[in-house]
Amino acid sequence: MTSRKNGWACMFGLLGIVTLAQPAATGAILSPVAVINNTIGNYSGIAGFPAKTDEKPMFNQSGLSAGFSSGATAFADYMNLNPTHIGAGPEIGNGWISPAYCPCTGILDFDLGAIYKVQKMALWNMASNSGANVASISLFTSLEADFSTSNKAGDFTNPEMPSDLDPTPPYPATVFDLIDSEARYVRLQINSYYEAYLVSEIGEIAFDVAAPAAVPIPAGIWLFVSGFAGWVGSSKKAGLAAAVARNIL
Repeated sequence: MTSRKNGWACMFGLLGIVTLAQPAATGAILSPVAVINNTIGNYSGIAGFPAKTDEKPMFNQSGLSAGFSSGATAFADYMNLNPTHIGAGPEIGNGWISPAYCPCTGILDFDLGAIYKVQKMALWNMASNSGANVASISLFTSLEADFSTSNKAGDFTNPEMPSDLDPTPPYPATVFDLIDSEARYVRLQINSYYEAYLVSEIGEIAFDVAAPAAVPIPAGIWLFVSGFAGWVGSSKKAGLAAAVARNIL
């Protein structure tokens, strides 16, 4: 009996491994969990602003007009709400700002926390004057944190919204349709900004992701499962026959 129980436990354990739930619903909006590489730096504070800032306000939903459940809320449904970013009021703590007086261009590498099929990126501007918003950007994805191998996801121009003639937030999202790829890491390369001030800014970033393609289950596992089930069945029959024989004798 004990051997059969251990066998069942082994079989269900194997089935559990090959049938794990996928990490995200199809077309879910996802926030990164961390920035793991930043070649630009962060705003360090002048004119009475905080002495130190970091990248977290760029992916913690601060400043957004509506929240979402990362990895669960449908990307399309959330975008249909027309969520905006508050922009100034204040900018510190509601998004990411480069160091004062630059550098204003460079690389930000995001960790998504798991492997996903990465499909789109939503970016909200933040600058109280639109000239500090990023302009030319390039996106890359990778399964490796060091981007030793990567996929080009696209080159884009982030619009200056609103224009210098109307520099008043809040800002809507701009959605960039990426070349789909399976990845855990996303590199945002900022090539230029609109250069009104010597800083560049991003309000919020999120991604449209789906579960990665299912990993094929090796045929050997199914052979093991079917063979094990047959062994259990024959064991039960043998046990029943022995019990009947004992009763007769």
